[in-house]
Amino acid sequence: MSKTKSAYFCQNCGHESPKWLGKCPGCHSWNTLIEEIKVKKSSSTPFSRKASDSKPKQIEDIQQKDNPKYNLADVELNRVLGGGVVQGGLILIGGDPGIGKSTLMLQLAIKEKLNILYVSGEESEQQIKMRAERIGISNQNCFILTETNLESILNHTNAIEPQLIVIDSIQTLHTGHIESAPGSVSQVRECTSQLLRLAKEKNVAVFLIGHITKDGTIAGPKVLEHMVDTVLQFEGDRNHMYRLLRTSKNRFGSTNEIGIYEMQSNGLRIVENPSEILVTNNDKELSGVAISATLEGLRPFLIEIQALVSTAVYGTPQRSSTGFDSKRLNMLLAVLEKRCGFKLGAKDVFLNIAGGIKVDDPGIDLAVAMAVLSSNANLAIPEGIAFSAEIGLSGEIRPVNRIDQRISEVEKLGFNIVCINPNHKNIKVGKLYFSKPTMINCYQVIDKHIDTLSKYRNLTCEVNSIKNKKVYLSRTKLARHRRWTFGEEQLEDMLLTAGWSVFHFETISLSEQLSIISGADILTGCIGSAFHNMMLSPSQPKKVVYLTNNEKDTNPNYALHDRVLKNTSIYYACQDCIDRGTGTNKIRNPQEVFEYLENFCK
Repeated sequence: MSKTKSAYFCQNCGHESPKWLGKCPGCHSWNTLIEEIKVKKSSSTPFSRKASDSKPKQIEDIQQKDNPKYNLADVELNRVLGGGVVQGGLILIGGDPGIGKSTLMLQLAIKEKLNILYVSGEESEQQIKMRAERIGISNQNCFILTETNLESILNHTNAIEPQLIVIDSIQTLHTGHIESAPGSVSQVRECTSQLLRLAKEKNVAVFLIGHITKDGTIAGPKVLEHMVDTVLQFEGDRNHMYRLLRTSKNRFGSTNEIGIYEMQSNGLRIVENPSEILVTNNDKELSGVAISATLEGLRPFLIEIQALVSTAVYGTPQRSSTGFDSKRLNMLLAVLEKRCGFKLGAKDVFLNIAGGIKVDDPGIDLAVAMAVLSSNANLAIPEGIAFSAEIGLSGEIRPVNRIDQRISEVEKLGFNIVCINPNHKNIKVGKLYFSKPTMINCYQVIDKHIDTLSKYRNLTCEVNSIKNKKVYLSRTKLARHRRWTFGEEQLEDMLLTAGWSVFHFETISLSEQLSIISGADILTGCIGSAFHNMMLSPSQPKKVVYLTNNEKDTNPNYALHDRVLKNTSIYYACQDCIDRGTGTNKIRNPQEVFEYLENFCK
């Protein structure tokens, strides 16, 4: 006769206690301990074996089968599992109610060319047949069993000898050896233990469908996840069509892979190219939208990041993100405010990853920042540009892993520019790249802005030009050490003596600046923000001389100057005369620069 004994088990973590406790010592949850009956079994289970059946073997003597894995027709599930289902493997799949777990497993059962037993404790045979006909039956060796008693299931398994078993769900099974309700900690643990023994002894692959709790974890004791070989999570927003299959544990493969499905009326469709569905094909350029190349495991794809920045109505601005870590969003906003000077502290910021997916790749930081800035300025990012870089706390652009795969995916979707870190190995240095990758010709971007600049120039056509033959733009009126050019005072005195007109653009209005630019024959100075206003001037100087230490300055703004001026600008490059730094410049030899400018005017 069996000896009956009771104990209290936590329904969250499976902790066992001889008496009732209000707070679980294992997971610190309240009111989760429930009394269950423990039975000391006097008879053996259907799959117990004698101690003499198993003997130690040297690892070299173990015979490996030729094909230890079943190669599934479902390429997404195949990839997530690490190349197929291992014979004798025990796989647990969890997900929200209605997300498609039963549909995925039934689809597997009726389409694979294997001897499969599908056990359901939640649906009748007629209900399963209705769903199967909607999906399409192509496997005649699929057996349906509606049963919840584990001993009965094991007896049918001995008769059918399936290669793969699907249990829907583990919380509905019960065994007569445990006197507690189905779904209790003791029942789930004992049923899983016997199915694990079945899988290893009979070399049968077993899929277990598991319920989840309100916080997203697998229902039942935590030991359930330790007992199985693989834990899959089927997730996605039920309001969207797409579902993601992730791996949190896999003894036979990587946990970084992801499978993407689309829910349709006839079942789950495999999404072979997720970039095409996650990126919106919109003819209109919209502000607040940026495209990024990301990775899930070894699989690259493009995602669309949408941002909305608006003035905060209440005192505390809102920070909301969907599919992206909200703490990382706050960090990026702080970097933009502190390091770049963008005033976002009084703005509401909303961020969304299109398609309902969740991404934790730091390689999309740059795209997030660009989407936020695009929405804040209400300026659309030009079509054909993607981003893939991480942003550090100091505001630097950091490299990301597997950049070649990201660039290759960008190229497939027809994007011709991808912004990445210039220090990636085996890639030519530069800030913007073609997807090949070679350094971008800045005119590819400039062509998109020529029409916009012409509209602004039409607004300034009434400017009265101030006739000056030789104009020098000086920055000596700026605060010292802030965009300061050392040695410029001496050069300024020499030019004034020689009859040059010297202007400090930071101290005069925009209309005066445009008047000076449009009336100058020769315009020169150390490269700075004053030159940007040339693009708004109704007429341009005959010659522009940039004082720099580069033969051709790589700043895209000055490439835009070249295009507007029809490549008539000149770069005076002299390493011995001019040093250009991050915030300050230095004219080492003002006399040599003065002589060059005078000779140039003759």
